[in-house]
Amino acid sequence: MDLAVSCVASVWFPNASGPHFPVILINKELSDIQKRFALCHALANMVLPNLLQHNLPVKVRRKYSNCFAGAMLLPTPALRNQLGRRRRWLSLYEVSEIQHQFGISFDRIFTRCRESGIISRGVHRGLIVSFKNEKWKEQSSRQEVSKRLELLAVRAICEGIATANDVADLLRMQRYNPDEFSKVYGLPAVHIRPNL
Repeated sequence: MDLAVSCVASVWFPNASGPHFPVILINKELSDIQKRFALCHALANMVLPNLLQHNLPVKVRRKYSNCFAGAMLLPTPALRNQLGRRRRWLSLYEVSEIQHQFGISFDRIFTRCRESGIISRGVHRGLIVSFKNEKWKEQSSRQEVSKRLELLAVRAICEGIATANDVADLLRMQRYNPDEFSKVYGLPAVHIRPNL
């Protein structure tokens, strides 16, 4: 199996003590958004055969798996909460915000809007065509950045476990001066080692 080409592969390995168990392999070169969708799609491939007819054509099973993955990542109630029940068009700003919040591609957001009845098929096609430009590609392919380390570091300052200088070193934030640090994190002004 060539994982450089395929997004994801789900394999059932025999278990020495009984039934087979699933293993999902995924290409590490995929973007975070692609990985998330591919994993949900693989999960659908494992769950749906038990719920659907086994003799469905591959194309139909793929469609159901895509729908399952999209609904899992961006449920209809959450989507309607963001956009409303019915729309005539969507802006790049709105779609970018949904992508950032839910970690799903622009294409899948448009498809979920169509599946949820928020937009028509015609609007769906128009959005796909309209957003196929450099700005769309740039926006939709940006990598996610985890804020976990930053949140833990700032918490350490609040709890008196670390100094602002320690956090600045850890987060490589020498570019911030004390006033900017205070504004960014909502902390009292602190001293950070100046730029070297």
